[in-house]
Amino acid sequence: MARGDSTKVNPIVLQDYLGAAQFPADKWELINYARDQGAPEDVLYVMEQFDEREYDSPGDVIEEIGRLG
Repeated sequence: MARGDSTKVNPIVLQDYLGAAQFPADKWELINYARDQGAPEDVLYVMEQFDEREYDSPGDVIEEIGRLG
């Protein structure tokens, strides 16, 4: 995957790293949770491009990936 290429981040795979995350959560809480779950650096880099806001559900995260793509 090209670093920062959100079109290569599969939302289902991302959800594997965020599966038990508590929502609502801000961008950095989600990044830290994904890192703790073993998300690769490519995925974390894409998450760093997310807007600085609170995400209310996994669906919000999927929408954000779509926005970046």
